Amino acid sequence: ARNAEESQKHRKWKTRLTDLKSPREYQALSRELELGERQVREADERLLELMQQTEEKEKLIQEKQDHLREEEQKISVKVRELRDAQAKLQKEADIREKDRETILSGLNPRVIKRYDTIRKKKQGLAVARLKNGNCTGCNMAVRPQLSVESLRFDTLIDCPACRRIVVHEDLLKAPAAE
Repeated sequence: ARNAEESQKHRKWKTRLTDLKSPREYQALSRELELGERQVREADERLLELMQQTEEKEKLIQEKQDHLREEEQKISVKVRELRDAQAKLQKEADIREKDRETILSGLNPRVIKRYDTIRKKKQGLAVARLKNGNCTGCNMAVRPQLSVESLRFDTLIDCPACRRIVVHEDLLKAPAAE
């Protein structure tokens, strides 16, 4: 709009140039006309430059939006996979919980209470393996007598250091096929 006004002014001045009589008036109007034309040219160039920058920015925005859509799709697939895995793990946990309840129904309530108490205190790890005379829960050496007693498996043996229930590794090995 401003350029149009300037152009209108310049046309009017050009028509006035032919009507002027004195060289001073002609020179002043001529300089004014040149200055105005230069300003219009500079404004047009700046406008073109801004339009080019706008196009570049719009292309960049479009590229970023496309990239964002691709990433959203990848994340959507990953979320779906994780939800499926979560559902699978939940089913497995439910089965394990039922198995646990079945096993617990055949155990002495004092043993269950002792196990649960240790498990709560030891962040879920109530039983440790006795391997090479060391408790795998705390990596402390256990007296040889406790190691021998744990092999009999007639009572529950506690690690003297971490207070976890220890089971000798030989008792955990699969029995040979008969």
